[in-house]
Amino acid sequence: MAMYRVEDRGKGTAEEQQYTAENSPVEEGFDEIPTAACMRLLREGAVGLLALVGSEAPDVRPVNFALHRHQIVMRTGRGRIFEGAHQEEAASFVISESDRLEHTGWSVVVTGRLSICDPSDSAIRSRVRPWAKADKREWVRLSIDRVTGRRISRGVGR
Repeated sequence: MAMYRVEDRGKGTAEEQQYTAENSPVEEGFDEIPTAACMRLLREGAVGLLALVGSEAPDVRPVNFALHRHQIVMRTGRGRIFEGAHQEEAASFVISESDRLEHTGWSVVVTGRLSICDPSDSAIRSRVRPWAKADKREWVRLSIDRVTGRRISRGVGR
């Protein structure tokens, strides 16, 4: 399994810089991934987990996606995700990668609001194709109101 390098190669674009993470301490054993690197990982990603508010616990669904104009775009059927987009619900989205043998990994978490998406842009249509063999005719997007990332630190003794 290939691991992405998540070091920051610069400060990113002005648009990427507007999604800066709050200054919250990162837990011991983890390093913060800079915002520009988080956005790069989202651009390179293909599958993530979308978490919506559920009645007893979060409702988490795997989705394939594309980053388009600083929004996460996905296709869905007329189920829970579509309902959440229609109601413009708050949601979270996670992409991650790990290596069990090397004990390395990273994750990027986005929080924002779901909404219905107009698929008239051919760039969106060509990049987001559902993997599931199901009716996925609806288009939704998640705004990127906050993005954070962290990776497992390479500590002493490893």
